[in-house]
Amino acid sequence: DSVDGIMMDNTLSPECDNQIPLKKSCLETTDKSMMIKKAAEESRDDALIIGNYLRQYYDRGNRFRMSYSDGSYFENQHHSPGSQPDHEAIVVSMQLAREASWKKKVVLWTGSRRNCGCGWNYVEHRSEIPLDCRAFNKVATAPIDLLKKDLEIALGEFLMIVEEFSYINFAISPDANCERWRWDAHAMGLDELLRHLGAPKGPPLRSGHWFSRHFEHVSVKVNIETEETQFIWKVD
Repeated sequence: DSVDGIMMDNTLSPECDNQIPLKKSCLETTDKSMMIKKAAEESRDDALIIGNYLRQYYDRGNRFRMSYSDGSYFENQHHSPGSQPDHEAIVVSMQLAREASWKKKVVLWTGSRRNCGCGWNYVEHRSEIPLDCRAFNKVATAPIDLLKKDLEIALGEFLMIVEEFSYINFAISPDANCERWRWDAHAMGLDELLRHLGAPKGPPLRSGHWFSRHFEHVSVKVNIETEETQFIWKVD
């Protein structure tokens, strides 16, 4: 079966680019914003309308787009605006995702903290590679241990927000011209993607910087300040 719909990217208007935090007047009334709304409202009733709508650093989270869309994908959900503590960005992102799920919206969660495409393999000096990509570029084989660490953090955060229509994509680059392990999680050789979680036993719980959630086959704990992540798998 095929799914007809629209996936919208780059939904912010140029005149809003340098406003942090972004204000309602900038977000809702620009020509681009009205074009996005019109495209959604004039689409077929059975079309799936999704875009990079919900953002933690937009004024009020950009929630207004949920009135005419079927969901949102999340990216850069760890980026904090202004004086907001770095680790608070992911908390706001998780809240926005759970709000969307309560409304039966689709949530597409892109979990990686880095964008390390293969273009960095060809720079002359290693010092020119972004610091968070140096261990992932100019390498002979996939750095499985580092990928596993990234995945554990991303998966832990995702399991705090996962509901019926939630999906995760884990990749350190969206560029399919690169080595497959950069953009296809199934090519990374990570066992965590093959294990069965079972149904959630309830919503996530928070105690300070720790979030926890229990599933049929695993309990998960994530510290959003230190990024410590724990998976406690139940033994049959």
